[in-house]
Amino acid sequence: MTTVNSIGQKSDRSVQHSQLTGFRTLALCLALTVVAAGNSTAGSLRTGDILVTDSFGGVLRADPATGSLVPLWVGGNLVRPFGITTDASGNILVSDTGSLAIIRINPHTGKQTVITSGGIMGVPYGIDVAPNGDIIVANAQTIIRVNSKTHQQTNAALPGLIAPIGVAVAANGDIFVTDAGARAVVKVDAVTGACVPVCSPAQFSNPCGIVIDASGDLLVTDTGTHEVIRLNPVTGCTEPVTSWSGMFVTPVGIAVGGNGEVVVGDPDAAGLAGVVIGLDTSSNAQAAISTGSGNFVNPRGVTIVP
Repeated sequence: MTTVNSIGQKSDRSVQHSQLTGFRTLALCLALTVVAAGNSTAGSLRTGDILVTDSFGGVLRADPATGSLVPLWVGGNLVRPFGITTDASGNILVSDTGSLAIIRINPHTGKQTVITSGGIMGVPYGIDVAPNGDIIVANAQTIIRVNSKTHQQTNAALPGLIAPIGVAVAANGDIFVTDAGARAVVKVDAVTGACVPVCSPAQFSNPCGIVIDASGDLLVTDTGTHEVIRLNPVTGCTEPVTSWSGMFVTPVGIAVGGNGEVVVGDPDAAGLAGVVIGLDTSSNAQAAISTGSGNFVNPRGVTIVP
């Protein structure tokens, strides 16, 4: 089972890069294909652009047209970025397991600002934004709420979590959490902080990333079973969206775009080259959108610019 401290983290940068020409072609043809990044720069991100954290110290853009991962912001406060999302102002928010901080990146200037670190933050993994703008973070111990204005940290969950890794915030503020220690998905009540299991632990091996799709269902990456699982948060019933025999090896981050497109960051796909994988949940088709190269072969977190 993947340990908390090494989720999607490779120690050796020397890898073999597969030539996934056929999959790249499929990626451009799939109905789920996101808006191509084209030649846009960091300062001109467009709706549909796919942003990726690489644990070797950068935020990159997945370019479906070329199949490459284009570095946008490297170094600075970025040491080992994990989760990534955007706030209401269009800023990029990154949780960094190396610098132990939440970092805000201005997409126009590239300026990096440490929003918060220390205190009860610990090691931040999954990150999302609540309806009121607060930043919600899973730190493998509990759920931290960071006030959007004061940046004050508070514990958002009552005792009950073992090793929370991924977070997804619902429209009503409830927080859905992947708990790798409990091998389950848990709902944290927005008001009380009470933790309620959504499903049986037997349904997961090592749940990691989580996102809410347009139907309200949860899509969960499982690094233990090498698949993405759909979970109804009301009934607790699950069904495989993709099987272990697909492209997924260690699916970590997952994101859903405005048109329902699903993308997954998998650092171990393509012979450890690392791949951003597109998933058509209606047909279960998978396709490589972008593949790692050079110093960046460890894509983990993903988000789609809204």
